[in-house]
Amino acid sequence: MNRIAPSRRKRRLAEVAQVASAGLLLSSLLSGCGVGAATPVPEPPALQTDKITIPAMIAVLGNSLTLQGAAGTAPARATILVTDLDATTASVATTAADDGSFAITVPTNAGDEQRLVALVEGVRSLPFDFKALNNAIVASPRPACLSVTPELLVSVRAGSKANFKFENACAGVVTLQAPRSRTGDAAVGFDAQFTASIVSGASATFSVNVASGAAPTLDEVVFVDVAVDGQTIRYPLGVYAGSER
Repeated sequence: MNRIAPSRRKRRLAEVAQVASAGLLLSSLLSGCGVGAATPVPEPPALQTDKITIPAMIAVLGNSLTLQGAAGTAPARATILVTDLDATTASVATTAADDGSFAITVPTNAGDEQRLVALVEGVRSLPFDFKALNNAIVASPRPACLSVTPELLVSVRAGSKANFKFENACAGVVTLQAPRSRTGDAAVGFDAQFTASIVSGASATFSVNVASGAAPTLDEVVFVDVAVDGQTIRYPLGVYAGSER
């Protein structure tokens, strides 16, 4: 039987302890820094758009529109933003109550298309686009056979770009054309001559560039006309300051 001298045994035990400690540290670093575990991406706030109504006694009066969200429409204390897509005016904001209800009045003209989103800790909900017609809220028509990724709204860092992918599952060709911005913000760029014909089963990508000097309050919409099934539908692609989702 081999005997290990006490001094040698102490050195070996110290070496084993060092290896074990290094292994624990490496395991901790790997689990916390993205190797084998991704940083969770915040889910967009949920909106119950069927709970949004126009008060019967208010409706569209003159150049304003009042909207009411019942309890549960938005997350508690969420910021509610409404943008008139047919005007260059700034978005109007309010804060939802603890039960998710809200009321908001926006300057607008009868028949204008509106966009409503909820904002929680810098993350926006999917946009709800609609018109107020005959005192009722009517969602903007978009054919189910044409999908857009991301869904019409994305946060973008200054000096980067947003790519909107259109995928055509319709029976015929879909044409994208005539891009233009809502407010003309110079920090937002795109190919003004862009056009694309997408056959069934194919896709095309439209890119929006954001300048490195873009303001931290950037909030722009770029419109693209989509010819599909014999009609032309305007798609509002929103970009706002932040980091990509």
